[in-house]
Amino acid sequence: MKNKLSFSSFYSQQSLLNNTIYILMMVYMLAACNNRERAQAEQKQREDSIRIATENAVRQRLDRIQQLKDSLTSVEAEHDGFSNRLMIFKADLEAAQDKLGTIRQYQLLRTPNEREEQIRNQTIVIEQIEQEVEAISAKINLCEEAARNIRAELIKLQ
Repeated sequence: MKNKLSFSSFYSQQSLLNNTIYILMMVYMLAACNNRERAQAEQKQREDSIRIATENAVRQRLDRIQQLKDSLTSVEAEHDGFSNRLMIFKADLEAAQDKLGTIRQYQLLRTPNEREEQIRNQTIVIEQIEQEVEAISAKINLCEEAARNIRAELIKLQ
């Protein structure tokens, strides 16, 4: 009977050992599957993070390009406005200089003091127009420089 007990005891120990190994293998496989799933989830999260960052960078770049294009349009419109004003002031300057030439000519019944006063007044008008022409020319130069800078930045972004 001792043999039977030993054999059955051995068999139950062997069975218990087999069951334990089986359970440990199952736990290991579950843990391995869980680790693989976790690794896949982390990889997907990294990929999503990279995709979102890339989309944001592209969106920001496109937004910046649009802002620059809008700024360029605005600067060009401002340049055109200044160019038109410059042409008007140059025409006014020419007319004022012609008027000064007329004032300098002899006119009947005009005293020399009146003539000198008219020349002084017309000279002041001409100087004011010349200052306006210079100011507008400076603004045009600034617009041209701004447009060059914007175009250069656009080229870098595209």
